[in-house]
Amino acid sequence: MTIPREIYQRHRQTARYLLQIRIEKAWIEKAEAGLVPVEGIVARAFRSTWKTRVGRRVRFEVPVLPPGNPMPLGPALFLPLAALQPGRYLEAYLNGKPPDLELAGWQVLPLDAPTNRPFHSFFQSREEAEATIPPESLYQRLAALWKRPASGRDAE
Repeated sequence: MTIPREIYQRHRQTARYLLQIRIEKAWIEKAEAGLVPVEGIVARAFRSTWKTRVGRRVRFEVPVLPPGNPMPLGPALFLPLAALQPGRYLEAYLNGKPPDLELAGWQVLPLDAPTNRPFHSFFQSREEAEATIPPESLYQRLAALWKRPASGRDAE
């Protein structure tokens, strides 16, 4: 099932928060349920309130694909468990009442480090996005994560 791009754009436009979060804890043992609770510290806040400013702790669930399970059909972007290791970063469009938040339309991306601008911007047209996406595309980044062992960490 493919969701039109406009639906994802609407989720990004209407999300209350756009944050980059340093993962402090991920309850990987809950991966069998398909959603892993994650807790982290806000590293960058592009759209926030005082309750979600840099340094604040937030919690939300991230869709993951447990090892050995086939990729389900649907609108969610399932991340590999390697993307949720402590010390890694996520960029997420979120709603909710801080510190307990929820993803806005499954809009979450793994990052190696915080960035000065959001990796994905809600206002980009397809042409703007294609012109500004870094040489390593989202899909290449995710493919690289899928190849990493779930227990491994990047060398720093």
